[in-house]
Amino acid sequence: MVWFSLVVLGLASFGLAGFCLGFAAPRRDRRLPLRQEAPQIESLLFPVVFAAPLYLWLAWSLWTSASVVVATSLFAGGLIAGCYYYRVSRAKVIGITGTIGSGKSLVGTILAEEGVPVIDTDHVVHRLLASDPLVHTALRARFGDDIFLPSGEIDRKKLRFIFKDKQAKADLEAVLHPRVKSECRRLIAELRGHRRVAVLVPLLFEAKMEGEYDEVWTVVASEEVVRARVKKRDNLTDDEVSARLAAQFPQEEKVKRSDRVLDNSGTIDDTRQVVKRTLAKLS
Repeated sequence: MVWFSLVVLGLASFGLAGFCLGFAAPRRDRRLPLRQEAPQIESLLFPVVFAAPLYLWLAWSLWTSASVVVATSLFAGGLIAGCYYYRVSRAKVIGITGTIGSGKSLVGTILAEEGVPVIDTDHVVHRLLASDPLVHTALRARFGDDIFLPSGEIDRKKLRFIFKDKQAKADLEAVLHPRVKSECRRLIAELRGHRRVAVLVPLLFEAKMEGEYDEVWTVVASEEVVRARVKKRDNLTDDEVSARLAAQFPQEEKVKRSDRVLDNSGTIDDTRQVVKRTLAKLS
């Protein structure tokens, strides 16, 4: 009985600490780390820590059902408060996907204008192909030296053949996806002081990366608009555009798996209003 009461009251002291962290310090519009935002937090925790012996003495001398209820309630409250603190202090990570030509980059640009940090996995992939030694070693072993430029970088144009070779595409993704995921986690961790972080991921569903994000947004556009954009942007033939689209999930499938859908078939101003409305819903 005595040892049980000691454990319960000890947990209660930790519960009070969690209560202070959860409700005395955080704000929903937080931007700074805890110690900078609430330097008085140590003074709040000081009596909690040094009052622990008092809790233990009370548990030993005044064992009652009421003390168990109070101690358990304090611990439960501290646990809930700790969860609350975690939710309001970490960034909400939004994965943004869509087929090629749907307008993910435009949505990313608008989000950046609205103050949301944006990580573009296309840029991450380009950096990995340009200078990551692990990626170079793995791709050299799989595809040989022909895909490399004299400078030592990988020639992305020579990798276009993978859109016609399913096995080659799978092998390339098996090398890149884990490295991209690891790099994105590192970049997100560096942005932990922000309320939201957006990550542009063209193959989010194809790579089974839904679990990396708190929400998934899919950017869509009509097929005619998508084809026209890709053909003009990348100077591709109709057959090459079809091959690119066939290598990804269709828009309808991505829409079904998404938390929110942003239509980018109209003008830039139309899309800007769509993004702003979506952000307002989050707020």
